[in-house]
Amino acid sequence: TVIRIPADHLNVLDYGVLADGHSANPTDNAAAFEDAIDDAIDQELPLYIPAGVYGYWSMLSMDSIDVIGAGATTVMASGNQTSSVLQITGNAPSLVGINMQGVGTQRFSYPQANGIWAYQATDFIISACQVHGPGGAGIFIHNNNVDGIVCGNFVDSSWADAIHHTGTTSYIQTIANQVHNPGDDQIAVVSYGSSSICHHIEAFCNDLHKQTWGRGMTVVGGYTITYARNEIEKPISAAVYIASESSYNTDEWYDIVIAENVIRDAVWANGDSDPETSASHPAIMLYGRTDFPGCDAIINNNRLYIAYNRGVVIGSQTYDIILKDNYFQGITSTGIYANGTTDAQILDNTFNEIGSYAMFIDNACQGNMLIAGNQLTNINANNTTTYIDVINVRS
Repeated sequence: TVIRIPADHLNVLDYGVLADGHSANPTDNAAAFEDAIDDAIDQELPLYIPAGVYGYWSMLSMDSIDVIGAGATTVMASGNQTSSVLQITGNAPSLVGINMQGVGTQRFSYPQANGIWAYQATDFIISACQVHGPGGAGIFIHNNNVDGIVCGNFVDSSWADAIHHTGTTSYIQTIANQVHNPGDDQIAVVSYGSSSICHHIEAFCNDLHKQTWGRGMTVVGGYTITYARNEIEKPISAAVYIASESSYNTDEWYDIVIAENVIRDAVWANGDSDPETSASHPAIMLYGRTDFPGCDAIINNNRLYIAYNRGVVIGSQTYDIILKDNYFQGITSTGIYANGTTDAQILDNTFNEIGSYAMFIDNACQGNMLIAGNQLTNINANNTTTYIDVINVRS
């Protein structure tokens, strides 16, 4: 990413900010940063933070301004794990080229503990930033954000989700970010109740690697959401999780597209060397609940290489699900398990080295089930002495 500094800008060093965050007794620059931010707002000028390590001990909020750093060398070194967030809000704010260094030692649920927080922001940009080790989420997009771009960022070792969209967030593009080892979901869209539903969110070309807990990419309530051309490696549980959860009172979901993603080593809790960790999820999981169903999902042209449980589970209270042109290789258990879905289509998929059934269609499924054009090779690879159908349809 090329970071350009406008000719007309304010520099935080002119406000007494000290780049001594690497020292044994770093300065708390929060008040000086706030002075610089206030002037940038009043003068409607970008605020530049040059290369250096800057200590700060409290949340910084930037309203309707552009804040620009020098990239990885502009280090915002938090000294407070419960109030370390860099917040952008208002109309057309941006945060570009900032390296946020958290000091999280445990997980916190309130937003001030996150790394970067977009709050009631419109037409915003978060780009070329790094977030390391906050006590909450890495990038938190929360509360009526509209028309935002989150691109080219790197999030490492957040205690909660790496990139989290919630609170009626809509029309967001989350593109070409890298995520490494978060404490929960890698990229999440969560709609808590029907009053805060998220919609029109696209996550493309993100590189998601490993985690200590959670799922890869999730839609837990929401509509018109697309996850495409992402690389998802070693998620602890499901790589893709589409659900309405009663435990969190999340909303229904519909109009979901999961396309052209590459998934490797899914359900890693069952594949790693730690015998104390396990997970029951498949690589891709879809389910709804009574009064909050899941409808109209297309799972298309994904490549799944190794899953330490089932490949796909289509659960109850789901309607009009299409699985088409997907490739499954090295699935420990069943390739596709349908349990309670209505009007599903399983078309033109390729199955190779499947441990158990290629497909198991439970008798709880309803409506029209269309299975056609699938290619099946080396099915029941893990249990050659016991008879198992390649495709088992219960009635």
